[in-house]
Amino acid sequence: MPPWKPTAFSFDAQRNMLRKPATEIVRLAKNGSLLAVYVLVNKHDTIPNSWHTDILRTYCFLLQHSEPPCPRLLASEGSRESEAVQRAGYCLLGLARVLDDLDILLGEDTTPLEPVAIAWNEMFKWMVFLYELCRAEDPQHLMLMVIMNIVHKACVRQEMKRQVSETPGIVALTVSIWMNEQLAPEVPSSMVTLNLVELLGSLPLSAVGEVIASVGGKASDLADRLVRCLRLAVKKRALSAEHLLLYLKLVHHLGAPLSPERAAFLDPGVLRAVTKTLVRMSALKIGHDSQVRSALDLGFALVFSFIETGTAIERVRQCIHDGILEAIVNSAPHLDDLPSEPIEWVLIVDIIPRYIVFRSVLEAVCKSLATLQDAEHRDKIARSSRSSVKEAWDGLCVLVDSQQKLKSVVESELSAMDAECDTCNQLGPKHQFRQCAGCHSAVYCSMQCQKSAWATTHKTSCGLRKRPTSGLSRRDAHYLHALAIHHAKQIAPRLLAQAAAELVPDGPLHSFFFALDYTDGSQATCSMVDIFPGDIGESRAEKSERYRTFTVLWVSVRLGEYREITSLRVPSLLQTEQEPEDGQPIRDIIRVEDVIREPIEK
Repeated sequence: MPPWKPTAFSFDAQRNMLRKPATEIVRLAKNGSLLAVYVLVNKHDTIPNSWHTDILRTYCFLLQHSEPPCPRLLASEGSRESEAVQRAGYCLLGLARVLDDLDILLGEDTTPLEPVAIAWNEMFKWMVFLYELCRAEDPQHLMLMVIMNIVHKACVRQEMKRQVSETPGIVALTVSIWMNEQLAPEVPSSMVTLNLVELLGSLPLSAVGEVIASVGGKASDLADRLVRCLRLAVKKRALSAEHLLLYLKLVHHLGAPLSPERAAFLDPGVLRAVTKTLVRMSALKIGHDSQVRSALDLGFALVFSFIETGTAIERVRQCIHDGILEAIVNSAPHLDDLPSEPIEWVLIVDIIPRYIVFRSVLEAVCKSLATLQDAEHRDKIARSSRSSVKEAWDGLCVLVDSQQKLKSVVESELSAMDAECDTCNQLGPKHQFRQCAGCHSAVYCSMQCQKSAWATTHKTSCGLRKRPTSGLSRRDAHYLHALAIHHAKQIAPRLLAQAAAELVPDGPLHSFFFALDYTDGSQATCSMVDIFPGDIGESRAEKSERYRTFTVLWVSVRLGEYREITSLRVPSLLQTEQEPEDGQPIRDIIRVEDVIREPIEK
């Protein structure tokens, strides 16, 4: 099927038509004369502005009172259906021009769109027909931009926005044109992207499903397209804040928290593109540019949303590696003095400190901060009009410095810690032991012990002991356990003394377990919890006897939208209560007893 091509008329025919008065040309056009419609469209600049409203009504009337033909009937160039297609194509071209001129003459808020509203349903059928006619041969056909221009002009009027957004197929048409726009050497036109953003913003969440269906049900295709758009726009020497803001809004709409297709927009590539966009935009001289400021606010909010989703600790590391701290520093001088704290403040006060208890995150933050200690970046923080941001940044630097010093101590203690084989009870360095990939709880000193345990007992118990995968690397988990034990040893004497004096004066102290909560930051909240609340006397002593040789340590951390509580069995903590009979210090043996994951209520 060939794309729509305008019919050519001879010079004499055009001249004879132009000799007629404007009223006669409009009358002939309204009666279906293709030549009259052609003259109105192509000689638009020569027609007085006073006739533009009548011409608008004419185009709408012609589109309203004709139906798109069956595509199979378009084989004959001289067929009546082909003439109808030509007329409809010219009407859409002319309609776009008239709307542009009326916007200039009357203003966007006063342009009369009643004829467009009346003819909209039939007009949209022609838009879909001509789109299908043109896109197969030429995805960049002028007609596609004409269609989007008319949709855009209609959507910016509140009285028509609802009618347009609720038109069946309008979202699919807009998405298809947006997906087929050529990316290089220029980014897609902001008008098509704006139309898609406006439509998604005015429709319910179910519209996201329509968007996905329009690209063959592959949400990843849309995510890839957005990533390519963001990367291309960031690479341009003349950065367009308008384009970037629209692309970020699309990420926001399509990756909405309740959207079933959200997973595709939580891809690491999308987060990387958003973070790189923030770094590039924040380096601009923002001044009072509201679009740049809006894009930065939305970008930081998206990063916050990415981090707080699932168990995505790797997203924290990624955005730090990609420069989120640099973007925060760059934007500091331009933060508005509003009552509420900006997202940048939340990131450096709450989010990043919460994940510094993980070794890989601490290393990433240290590496990033090392590049931001020069005079230029320190001056940007100093020029911030918000004292809370300055204090938060200084607090983050102090925290990271102290955690980095603590890291060497914890790693030294970690290297001295032992694990106990589940099969032969042999002790050895924890990092050398094998961990069951199914339950992540059982540990073995060798492959032979692991096979032996599986053949005898572990095959049946593995499913019962299976715990959720936290998304933590083995190094991060080991470091977290060692950090928790280090903190527990520091506060154990005080807590044990408090328990002996206040909680159960006559009861055994090994009937309590330590609880360290890191969900609000790297400084743990410490407490002692009764293992057997309500039990007293002999019953309590009998139940707690099995805990005489070790201490239970509960470690709570925040992983995205979950709280994970790991139960560790640590014999060495008992040194604070009593020394062993042989006078030898109790060796550090860490044993993961259980892991509980629960969603955090928002």
